[in-house]
Amino acid sequence: RKVSEYLRKMGELESQLMVRDYDNAERMIKEMKATAADFDFNKAMAMVNTGRQRSNFTLGMAQMMMQQGKTEEAQKYFYAAADIWPSNPELTNASKKFFDSADMGAKATEE
Repeated sequence: RKVSEYLRKMGELESQLMVRDYDNAERMIKEMKATAADFDFNKAMAMVNTGRQRSNFTLGMAQMMMQQGKTEEAQKYFYAAADIWPSNPELTNASKKFFDSADMGAKATEE
């Protein structure tokens, strides 16, 4: 029964990593680590941490492009960050800043 449960959780973890749901993947890794002492969690956690870092770095690049007035490039970085980690909690703040900056740029152009 424990082996069956472990295999089910491994499948769920794989699914979470495939859809880049890093928060739930991390939660599952911690659960599995607590119940299966021989579970090698290092590769899975590396995937989680790398995805989060790449997404946050890409969001930073989007913000830098917006500050430089490069709206189209900023948009590409923003979409890339969302693709890397769709549930990144920073996406909401970054998207608001992105659209606020785009609106201010449009208003400045009109005047």
